[in-house]
Amino acid sequence: MKASETALSAPRENIFLFIPNLIGYVRILLATAACFTMTTSPWTTFTLRMTAEILDYVDGEAARYLNQCTKFGAALDIVSDRCSGLYLLLILGNFYPQHLVTFQILAVVD
Repeated sequence: MKASETALSAPRENIFLFIPNLIGYVRILLATAACFTMTTSPWTTFTLRMTAEILDYVDGEAARYLNQCTKFGAALDIVSDRCSGLYLLLILGNFYPQHLVTFQILAVVD
């Protein structure tokens, strides 16, 4: 058996289901849920946003502790951060409509 055949037949881990990546998916869902609650329940929105931000720290620590650092996880973290920032600008635009154009410009620049 050739070395290349051995490498091809070895089981591969599904990085999409690594614990830190699952936490990243939850962060995106929490930030999205915060958008839906921002006009009706500011405290729920605050709680969802803070939970997402705490999970930002947790997923990085989990990746290092579990030795599950991947390029996909790094990209997911960046996307999660961008979504979180965009949702914050949406929330601010909702509360301060007189500054909506400024928030829209910041969203485009981000």
